[in-house]
Amino acid sequence: MDSSTYMQQYIELCGPSICYSIVRNLTYIEHIHNSFELIYVLDGTIETKVAGQRLSLGSGDLLFIPNDRIHSYVASRSSAAIVIAVAPEEVPQFTA
Repeated sequence: MDSSTYMQQYIELCGPSICYSIVRNLTYIEHIHNSFELIYVLDGTIETKVAGQRLSLGSGDLLFIPNDRIHSYVASRSSAAIVIAVAPEEVPQFTA
């Protein structure tokens, strides 16, 4: 799927407990937040750093980031990923 198709299929929903979107060229400096985050790489590569551990994600890879963990992303020039952020109260099985 090329990048123009991703833009045509761009989806975003944000509410008080969940937010998801398709993001092209996912690149963010180190940050931290209260939500859990899932990253699914649709195309390209994304270099990540989570709690000091470096990972390279490629097409088809899924990454779960627990809440309150410092993390960052640097994407290849033509990447696309689905990013999902979920409030801890929505997934109590991960907070117990």
